[in-house]
Amino acid sequence: MVSIVSTSTVTTTTTTTAGLISVANIMGIIATVCLIGMLATKELVSANTSTGGRAISRAMNIAIVPFILVFSLVVVVKLIEILG
Repeated sequence: MVSIVSTSTVTTTTTTTAGLISVANIMGIIATVCLIGMLATKELVSANTSTGGRAISRAMNIAIVPFILVFSLVVVVKLIEILG
C-alpha cells in the first residue's frame, strides 16, 4: 500500500514540474519575440529625424531594458540546463 501512494505522489509531482517547465519555456519565447519586436520598432522610429521620433525612441528604452534582463535570465537558465 505504501508503494502505491509513493508512486502516485512521484507521478503527480513529475507532471506538475513538467507543466511548469513548459509554461516557463512559453513565457521565455513570448518575452524574446516581444524584445525583438521592440528593438525593431525602436530602430525604425529612431530613423525618423523629427523630434517626436527621437522622443519615442528614447521612451522605448523604458520597455526594452526589462525585456533585455528577462532575455538574459532565460539565456542563463538555458546554459545551466545544458551544462548542469
